[in-house]
Amino acid sequence: MLFDLKPFGVIHFIIGYRLWQGLAGLITALLVVYFLSAEQQGWYFTFMSLAALYSIFEMGLSLVVVQVIAKLFLDIRWDVCGEIIGRNRAQLLAILQSGLRVYFVLAGLFIVCSLIAGWWMFTNASNDAAEAVRWQLPWLGLVVLTASSMILLFFWAILEGAGKLLEVYRLRLCLAVAGSVLCWLILSMGGFLWATLAIPLIGTIFGIGWMSLYQKKILTMARSHDRTAMNYWNREVWPLQWRVGIYWISIFMMSQLVTPILFLSQGAIIAGQMGLSLTIAHMVGIIAQAWIARSVPDMTQAVARHDWSRLDTIFRRNFRNSIITFFAGTVAVAILYWAAGDWGFSKRLLPWQEMVGLMVFVLSYHLHNTWAAQLRSFHKEPLGGTFLVGAGLILLGSVMLVDRFSAAGAVIIMVVVQAIFILPTSWWIWRRCNQQWRH
Repeated sequence: MLFDLKPFGVIHFIIGYRLWQGLAGLITALLVVYFLSAEQQGWYFTFMSLAALYSIFEMGLSLVVVQVIAKLFLDIRWDVCGEIIGRNRAQLLAILQSGLRVYFVLAGLFIVCSLIAGWWMFTNASNDAAEAVRWQLPWLGLVVLTASSMILLFFWAILEGAGKLLEVYRLRLCLAVAGSVLCWLILSMGGFLWATLAIPLIGTIFGIGWMSLYQKKILTMARSHDRTAMNYWNREVWPLQWRVGIYWISIFMMSQLVTPILFLSQGAIIAGQMGLSLTIAHMVGIIAQAWIARSVPDMTQAVARHDWSRLDTIFRRNFRNSIITFFAGTVAVAILYWAAGDWGFSKRLLPWQEMVGLMVFVLSYHLHNTWAAQLRSFHKEPLGGTFLVGAGLILLGSVMLVDRFSAAGAVIIMVVVQAIFILPTSWWIWRRCNQQWRH
């Protein structure tokens, strides 16, 4: 190997992956502003927001799979030949076989619904440039590649839950770097909407190649057929899956639909400002969430052993680190916004008051996600209902306010609903559940 990666542990690659997502997102944002017009920026971020529709169909299932597999691996292990041995091997096979079929069905539904939704939205775009934008083939490609990435998510979740975090996050980091570089090259060459395909294209091609070379046995087990496998899935996975699904549907409604709403009602320029501002704000949350992501398998196993002291230690340490990381990122965004005013970059963003509102919204969103991740260690999802109601209020309020107040109306309703309803309710439920479930 050209570079020796042995000195780097799991946490280095997890943090590196999240840091790269944040850094790459910032560089992409700068290149979008440099190479695209204000109208094209709106199209670009509306494409990305609408492609996030996959989260409704994937329903956060990969998170459930990680936790179910982590629990099974209390009584199974990998041998020196890469075989899985132990008492729970049959249950693992059932998850593999059923999960692959489920993901293929979900990916197919995503393709059909996304193509229809995209066709309706982009043909009804409320701006003069709509007819001049050749969006049809890029949209088709983005949808198909995103569906392929959905299926690979299932295998990453299996391996992550099985303890192979080092392999998974090392691969994810490499794919993220390659995908981002390809995106930047396409933007610099005038590729416009084709740049949105770069990351899922790299992820699909090299993800399939990596699985074929290094995880053949997992693929072989997943392709096997057992008539009883689906029964185990319905009994062990589905009860948590639909609750987590509600949670992820709510996330999409809350944070992704606002850009398409503005695209339809206010035009591409305002939608582009919202899309770029949300991207920068979410970058901070993504980096901070790395501390929680690394602790999910450990928290799940601590709950399975009823080791409450270890659960609290893991959660508190990573929660503290994530909050420190978030505020450090917020300071960096403030410095960037201040410096950007000298050369016009800030004109592509929302006004600073609305940008502050988005950072408050993402902080609340981050806190909710950390509590939800800890509660999922119990194989339960009690916060989904709260998030769904809050998302409905945000969506309804955004539709009502954007016509009169433009992007400011959407930001106000996002912050108000989080501060008054979602955040305090989620904290109360999280505290109550931790008290009750341990007895």
